Amino acid sequence: MEKSQIITRACNDWERDWTLGTLTKKNQTIRLRNEIRYYRSIPWQFEVLFPRMLDASVWDESDHWMKLEYYNYLDLGQYLLGRSDWHLDYSDWLSIMQHLRSILDRWANHDKMPGFSEDAWEVYVAETVIENNAFREQDIAPLLFEGDWILINDRPTQTFKAIWPEVEAYLEKEIILTYQEGMIHGDCNFSNILYGGNVLRFINPRGSFGTMFGVRGDPRYDVAKLYHSVDVGYEFFTNDIFAVTKAENPSESWKWDYGKQYNPNIWRDKTHALSAFIEVFFEGENPVSKKDITLIEGLICVSECPHHHENPDRQIAMYLAGLQLLNKAMQL
Repeated sequence: MEKSQIITRACNDWERDWTLGTLTKKNQTIRLRNEIRYYRSIPWQFEVLFPRMLDASVWDESDHWMKLEYYNYLDLGQYLLGRSDWHLDYSDWLSIMQHLRSILDRWANHDKMPGFSEDAWEVYVAETVIENNAFREQDIAPLLFEGDWILINDRPTQTFKAIWPEVEAYLEKEIILTYQEGMIHGDCNFSNILYGGNVLRFINPRGSFGTMFGVRGDPRYDVAKLYHSVDVGYEFFTNDIFAVTKAENPSESWKWDYGKQYNPNIWRDKTHALSAFIEVFFEGENPVSKKDITLIEGLICVSECPHHHENPDRQIAMYLAGLQLLNKAMQL
């Protein structure tokens, strides 16, 4: 099993004990401290869905660590990218999506209550603006921030500054004011969901939502994170399965796609996973709002960009996808 299944991008030190079947994560970030808080807050009836936390320390503000039970499972991202000897067909993906929907629904309804609008505003509005500005200040692709329109894959697309007033108004009215707080994972993409023998287990929870720490937050955020993996394909970006063509002037089109590595087998698996997600979450019983989830996915794409500074092309591809999603959501 690759270390990426357990170790997040934020974790810079780890030890694995093959004899005892444990893994210890160490670093100095708030992210790991929040993850420890999350594990300590998991309701007892859902503890089985996560590796057991055997020990942890956050006493030393300069160094946090946690020791977890080690699962020798592949994550769903590896299945999506064809890195398993076991091929998942449409019926397999449909079963997985139904299982995920059942889990997320139980989490969402656990001690469900009206959420604090300030927390939703912090995540959906404040963080997006801060991260967009951070990416712009890196000065990697200044043409992306000029004017009101750019071309992406030869289609006119509003820039962030042009579409943001409409997005923010919708967020305030339809997302923030309707925020119902429940249990969430907080980083529910395929890379953080282990799968083996029809068993799903979750790793690397975020541990915060706005000013809240622990397991509480907006369940729509988890659905959008999951959609992010099957729609534009978060794991395709992080595994460098994409290609970018940069515009040299405002009249040229920015272009991105999945590149030469996007073979028919990967296309088949992604198509099956996306179709299964749509059937279960958008078309099944108690469907969630496609507009809301697409919009939140767009916010996630934009907000991720500055954190992938080790690969400027990846940042650009994510940002282009984010702008496309924001524009698409406002047209739904």
